[in-house]
Amino acid sequence: MTKMSSMPRLALTAAIALIGVIALGASALAQPATPHQFYGGGLTAGDVVGIGGEEGTADADGNWSIISTSAVADDADE
Repeated sequence: MTKMSSMPRLALTAAIALIGVIALGASALAQPATPHQFYGGGLTAGDVVGIGGEEGTADADGNWSIISTSAVADDADE
């Protein structure tokens, strides 16, 4: 049985660690985008508000909300 020198062992350990970091990074980037909520008030009951193809209707108190993707939120901030 031959004894492995420390340099190849260190290179193997570094390669395994690098593969692990790449795998964890790829799975973290594959997560779905978080939803974004738009809301407001001061409207007449039944008024319709829209943004990015999504719509919300004001309730009896004039409050409204729309839950959409973060892509719509990015477009709204421009």
